[in-house]
Amino acid sequence: MIAGARALVARSSTLRLWFCGVAAVYAALSLAAVTTSSLGVGYLSETRGENAPGVLVGTPRTIRFDEWNRATPWLLGLMSRGDDSFATPLAFPDVELVAPTARDVPSALLHWETVAAKAAVLLPDSVLFAAIWWFPMALVAALVPVWLSRLGARPGIAVAATSVVLLAPVNHWWSLSPLGVLAPPLLGAVLALTGLDRWRARGADALCLCAFAVAALCVARAGLGYAPWTIPLATAVFVPTFAAALASSGRRAAIVGLGGVFAAGLVLAGLIVAHSDAVEVIAGTEYPGSRRSLGEFVGLGLLFGAPHTWILGVGTPIARGTKESSLSSGYLVLAVPSLVLASAVHWRASPVRAPAAAAGAVLLGSLAWISVDWPSSVGLRLMPLTLVPPDRLAEIVGLVATIVFALVLTAWADAARRDPRAVVAVHSG
Repeated sequence: MIAGARALVARSSTLRLWFCGVAAVYAALSLAAVTTSSLGVGYLSETRGENAPGVLVGTPRTIRFDEWNRATPWLLGLMSRGDDSFATPLAFPDVELVAPTARDVPSALLHWETVAAKAAVLLPDSVLFAAIWWFPMALVAALVPVWLSRLGARPGIAVAATSVVLLAPVNHWWSLSPLGVLAPPLLGAVLALTGLDRWRARGADALCLCAFAVAALCVARAGLGYAPWTIPLATAVFVPTFAAALASSGRRAAIVGLGGVFAAGLVLAGLIVAHSDAVEVIAGTEYPGSRRSLGEFVGLGLLFGAPHTWILGVGTPIARGTKESSLSSGYLVLAVPSLVLASAVHWRASPVRAPAAAAGAVLLGSLAWISVDWPSSVGLRLMPLTLVPPDRLAEIVGLVATIVFALVLTAWADAARRDPRAVVAVHSG
């Protein structure tokens, strides 16, 4: 990955500036121990009714209780004890699939945050916690422009699309969780493409095989993620990656290399699942264990709500039993200009035709699941889609639309540069 990213950055001042900005912001937020965690809610304080100690800006929100009531205390426990020995066996017969741990080599490789938590003996807890908190956002911020540029997108467009991904309301209403889901497949895709490039140029040397091995670990991490999000997001990353690799020279190497990475990752995830007692715990629950969902129309308000979801933060009453985070979404509205621009491009001459078509197919398939009421006779046969509740897919489908828009905009910009009539075609309809 390093060599591939370095080559891209060396060719683009836009990417160089972007990476410098990402590194500076990440370092500043980490060193200042700033996070957006809601751990400071009032009733966690030693003095009832008062906020927990620390500097607070605004009012901590209780909406994402699984952050401050589960994920954050677990991480703090790992930082304090150095391992998961604080967990009660009555609650977790095997925590490997329930919460991140580093009991053995596979789990340590898959859950980087558990390894990073051991650095608490060297760094202040507040700094380490902030560094772990922001790392998924920093990783996605660094990887999305590299990945899109590798697929053929212009660096400036790739950086702009990355900004839209990072600013999507769903990321912030869900305590950056979608970015944590998106990071492993992105890293795996970039590493796999880098390993493939090196294989084609120099043969299967040690660095190539190392890139493939780490990419397989990323696939396994994605396979063990939160299914309602990881299935569509990983598909939106891996499918265009395969398409771009197959469209370039050396199709056989692409099939063997990327196919091997994906298969190895799935096998590793399967082995971890098979040897984990937590499977019984998960399978015995209504959600996500035995729950299966059918595609259905979720409503235009949820599909295209992203430009206006700021209203959720001003105390506007919503339906009883509905959480604001469940009403958040990404910028699916970008699918509209994508469709308009796509109609003005001569795709046969476009270098991004294959990944754009693949990403567009994933977006259309996702929209079909959340725009049509599927009959049970058909919908229940569509595994693994039945693991994706339509309302959860509607929250993150805007991230997929942003990827499509970046590729389509690149194709249109390239076509407009070659033939100015393409611009006229768009304006004239």
